[in-house]
Amino acid sequence: MNFSQPVGAAAHARALLCEPGEPLLWAAFATEHQFDVRGLTARGEPKAGFAGAAVVGAVVAATNWGGDDGGGSERLPDPDVVVFGGIDSLAHRHLRDQGVGAVRRLWALTPARLAVAAVVTQEAEEPASLLGRAGRLVKVFTDNRRRFGGNTEGEPVRLYPGLTPVTDVPRAEIARIDTAKRKGRPCVRVSLVDESGFDLLFADDDPQVCEWMVGLGR
Repeated sequence: MNFSQPVGAAAHARALLCEPGEPLLWAAFATEHQFDVRGLTARGEPKAGFAGAAVVGAVVAATNWGGDDGGGSERLPDPDVVVFGGIDSLAHRHLRDQGVGAVRRLWALTPARLAVAAVVTQEAEEPASLLGRAGRLVKVFTDNRRRFGGNTEGEPVRLYPGLTPVTDVPRAEIARIDTAKRKGRPCVRVSLVDESGFDLLFADDDPQVCEWMVGLGR
């Protein structure tokens, strides 16, 4: 075990997403998020020439989306998560304000909900005063605890910086959780009550892992 690294997805989920006493069924990190929504590019931007572009643009303009549009010739990385459904569907609403692309997210399923955390950009700290910097130096030189990378003996292990809860999908919105395939790749498909949903492809393309995750989620 490498004690210098942040802890895994389950430990992050228990620390950031689970309420006290709330069981955790599974948790996983995902980086590449894309859309499969009519009228949108894979990056969630309105497609040029789409008949409903004005309506789509109004919906997208109200979000915090940022990044490349994914509509050109550039080949996108294989997705870890694909959001599918219509414009302003439940799945689209849950992820559209968070942007897509290469953003680290944590997905966690509990008996009550599907919870998502994402890395949120933090504002830069104010420069420390000379006295403050001197105080930190004294603390460093007098602290003889062992360190493992960013972790310090006797303190809670470190989490990924900036990882913050961003959305919850309550169980009442989840119609079913099944195994499926997305362009030939095995995935866990979380279908919502309006037939939108999420294809989760972070099981290393292993159908047995997908079946295990589905079994836990039912």
